[in-house]
Amino acid sequence: MKTQTVIWRVFPLILFITACLLFTVSFISTSYLESVYTNKKIAELNRATLYLEEKLLLNKTEIQLDQLKSAISSFSELSKARITLIQENGTVIADTHQPITYMDNHLFRPEIQDALHDDDHVGTSIRYSNTLNKKMVYVARLSKGKLGVFIIRASIFYSEIEQVRSYFYLASLGTGMILIILMAIFAYITSKKIISPITNLTDTANKIAKGDFQVSFSKEGVGEIALLAEAMTDMAIQLEERFNLIIQEKNEKESILSNMVEGILTINKTGQLLSANKAAESLLGIRIKEHKEHRIENIFSSEELLLFIQKAQRSDVIIEADLLLNKDPEKVVEAHGSALKDSSNQRIGTLIVLNNITRLKKLERMRKDFVANVSHELRTPITLIQGFAETLKEDGIHSQDAEKFLDIINTHSKRLIRIIEDLLTLSKLEQGQDLDKKVENLYTILNTSINHCLPKAEKKNIHIVLECAKDIEIHANAPLLEQAMINLIDNAIKFSPENKQIYVQVTSSFKEWGISVKDEGAGIDAEYLPFLFQRFYRVDKARSRNLGGTGLGLSIVKHIANAHHGHVTVESEIGKGSLFWIYLPKVSV
Repeated sequence: MKTQTVIWRVFPLILFITACLLFTVSFISTSYLESVYTNKKIAELNRATLYLEEKLLLNKTEIQLDQLKSAISSFSELSKARITLIQENGTVIADTHQPITYMDNHLFRPEIQDALHDDDHVGTSIRYSNTLNKKMVYVARLSKGKLGVFIIRASIFYSEIEQVRSYFYLASLGTGMILIILMAIFAYITSKKIISPITNLTDTANKIAKGDFQVSFSKEGVGEIALLAEAMTDMAIQLEERFNLIIQEKNEKESILSNMVEGILTINKTGQLLSANKAAESLLGIRIKEHKEHRIENIFSSEELLLFIQKAQRSDVIIEADLLLNKDPEKVVEAHGSALKDSSNQRIGTLIVLNNITRLKKLERMRKDFVANVSHELRTPITLIQGFAETLKEDGIHSQDAEKFLDIINTHSKRLIRIIEDLLTLSKLEQGQDLDKKVENLYTILNTSINHCLPKAEKKNIHIVLECAKDIEIHANAPLLEQAMINLIDNAIKFSPENKQIYVQVTSSFKEWGISVKDEGAGIDAEYLPFLFQRFYRVDKARSRNLGGTGLGLSIVKHIANAHHGHVTVESEIGKGSLFWIYLPKVSV
């Protein structure tokens, strides 16, 4: 929208002031005329009631009521006034403009009350007539004659006064409009000469406001305006330099904040959110465009976060805490809060820095669990080995139980070796080194894995069924994939009853191969399925140890699948067995 020029600000102001003066004078004079004319009409009505009183009610000649009514009707036609004859009790006995049968008692009309109670027995009022539905001017006079006590009321329509007022008001306005037009022409010509140089300065200043600093101000006009133009030219040069500096600093700050991994929030003293960088938006699930200047209570649902912010707003020192966010209980945030101050060291708000330490906390928890699990797993075989070795030392190598003790020591020594070997395997897989992969025949890998597990299967009379085309080739590390399949098949054998079957099948989709191992065992409750691939996790710990498990087999399977850029899943139902899947990409990654 185009901004109004100075001339169109000054010129209408002059016209407005003139018009206001005109309307004020017209209003005052019209109001005065209306008052004078109204008083004149009231005086005429007063004289009319006095005349009727003297000629009719106070006349010494006998006059009947019907004659009285006829006389006031004739007088009304001559005077153009409405005449009403009213008894002392307010009953209307005659009216020149309305049948008295439709008229109610007039005792409490203002003019009647004034006539009854004022010393001069005359009452006046200007009011709306409920009988005629028009505004009227009334004059009532109390009169006592031969016929009794009556009230003579004369009235006219107020519209007569309004007509006179309107005529005078229009006449005064017409004269005033002519004066306004003449003054407007004079004021416009004068203002144009004065304001034209200022208009040029305004147009140039608008260009600077839009970012065009390559302009100069015209030095036309009187001396003061020329000096102003020169000063504004210098100002434009300085503004351009400062504007470029501000933009550069702003871009640098925005770039730094946008690329920070920590979430940054700024909150003013009243608890309204001022800004949030991308990291904070992602971490808290908000959008600054939608929530800017909203109160934090209406933005964040985390009670811990709100309490921390409120504490930071009251504190003059830096505070910190670890917070759990409501929307994601697993998400842990390290929060730092400090006062936000201006250049005069006055507090203007609060700065909140949020760092997502969920992964660190998870790794710390995994480390603690790992240390605890390793300690527990190693303590049992070492304790047994130590105990039986001490027994052998005390009883001698040739005692009756020596061979039994040596078998136990041998069994637990092997279990220690398996735990250490599995830990070493996991360590190598977690290092993320590139695998030595090449094109391998999938059927050969699966058949080799099954043959490795056949002795255990035959002991329980378990039949292993392989369903795989013999020409499928994949890009893989054969020894590792064999180890993963051996772990799955070995688990299926361990947890399957005798005389059952195990199915090893291969399916194909557009992007990947699916290798499944299905058993007919007891199955696993759904609540345990999400934890099966964690290290040392066992659903039935005692039974797993008795069967010789280390608790690392499925974790190794998951890491081998991940090393091939694949993934693992599990399905199980109590009483119906378990189904484990390894998915491997068809294309070499």
